[in-house]
Amino acid sequence: MSHCPWCHKMTREVFENPKIATELAKMYTIESRFRGDSNLPSFIQPRFYPTTYILTPDGKKVLDELPGYMEPDRFLDYLTELYELETKKD
Repeated sequence: MSHCPWCHKMTREVFENPKIATELAKMYTIESRFRGDSNLPSFIQPRFYPTTYILTPDGKKVLDELPGYMEPDRFLDYLTELYELETKKD
């Protein structure tokens, strides 16, 4: 991640944005992991950076993969919609 300007932008504008972080925390547990991280599950093989993976609560299945940078409000809208769809399944 150290040489990826879009990764830095995504971290700064989305994951470190207090408004976005507060809203996301109501729905998801957020973990940031980067290329080369030894804790990255073996089934996650990003082809693009940044790539955001939405995993099931147990961390064993990918619900969605979002390659590239996404504007903060669009990112929050998307995850809110995904969360509502997932919670309706229960």
